[in-house]
Amino acid sequence: MGKAWLCILLVSVWTGGAHAARSHSELRLHTMRFSVQGGQRILALRFSHPPDAVKPFALSSPLRLVVDVRGAVKSRRAATYGVEDRLVRQVRVGSHPGYTRFVLDLTGTDMPPFVVKQQEGLVTAALGEVRREPGEDVAGEQTRVLFSRGEQVIGSGGRRHVHPSLSPEARTAAPSPLPSLPPEAEAHIERGQRFYDQGQLNEAIVEWQKTIRLAPTAAKAHHLIGVAWRDRGEQTKAIAAFREALRLEPDNATAQVQLARALEATGDAPGALAAYRAALQLVPSAPYVHNRLGHLLAAKGDWSGAAQAWQQTVHLAPDYAYAYVHLGDAFERLNKKDQALSAYERALSMCSRFAEVLEKMGRKEQATIFCPEVRRNLARLRGVNLSSDREEGDTFTPWGN
Repeated sequence: MGKAWLCILLVSVWTGGAHAARSHSELRLHTMRFSVQGGQRILALRFSHPPDAVKPFALSSPLRLVVDVRGAVKSRRAATYGVEDRLVRQVRVGSHPGYTRFVLDLTGTDMPPFVVKQQEGLVTAALGEVRREPGEDVAGEQTRVLFSRGEQVIGSGGRRHVHPSLSPEARTAAPSPLPSLPPEAEAHIERGQRFYDQGQLNEAIVEWQKTIRLAPTAAKAHHLIGVAWRDRGEQTKAIAAFREALRLEPDNATAQVQLARALEATGDAPGALAAYRAALQLVPSAPYVHNRLGHLLAAKGDWSGAAQAWQQTVHLAPDYAYAYVHLGDAFERLNKKDQALSAYERALSMCSRFAEVLEKMGRKEQATIFCPEVRRNLARLRGVNLSSDREEGDTFTPWGN
């Protein structure tokens, strides 16, 4: 099949069959978009809340990229979406017990480089290298909506968790506009998204402000502007935008998480804590949110609360090695040596594989020191009195925030 390429998973990991049973709310696909950006082909999947896990892999004969998205799903009939691109022929969607499979049928015989990322409720699969082809310019780049929320491919019913927004790590197609948006407002949403994808934040904000003038109750526009302000480091404006989005759509779990992150950046720990807990009321099975809550509580010195948050994180994502390290650190702070040893031993059991993932993600320094640091923690606990070993303020570096 030509050169083998590894996939990068930014947040979620594949956790096995029993994991799906722990999801409490049904996973729904809000939008599926296909775009061509700088030579890359990008499939963007936006879900009602973060999936339990994502597992990508490539197959040959015929050539295809498969992305399995795990979560509590309701079986639906298979669907095929024609793309008519020179690299991607079509996208197929099929439901299976506990997960949904997305298949990109490709042309040619060699698998191009690909990266699959998850950030909260957004999953993107990017094929090819970022480049400009002869005669191709920004104006020629296109985004096609293959699926929108009106025609449900995944699940139905349950609580609404609408329109998770973009992140600096995953700049790709935005969720489709709410049905009530007038066409002109929708056009500004799309133009703003193209500017955002190109890193032109000021221009994106201007377009989304035009949307708000045309449709003041467009929660998505407020949400997207908040993300752009946050990217620019203007947290106060971001907070105001997220709060307005939540006033209009109180059950937008991802907006609560974005608000919490912005509040953390301004030092408002109580506000961030309330926002994270509000998000977990909406999506209790999101390991990323439990992990962030653990870091916030640890920063406040609430090691008991942090340990509970990280215990929930590893319960939902048992292959997330960083969370075991943080859990071990919390147990040390609580002088619970046996539990700390158990957490560090679990991290050590998966450290080699996890270090490989870090290296493939470009985090080589962290990959190099991850396993040795876990071994040092274990050696210290096994051979040195716990109460006299740790200095005030000493903690394991929280790379996995």
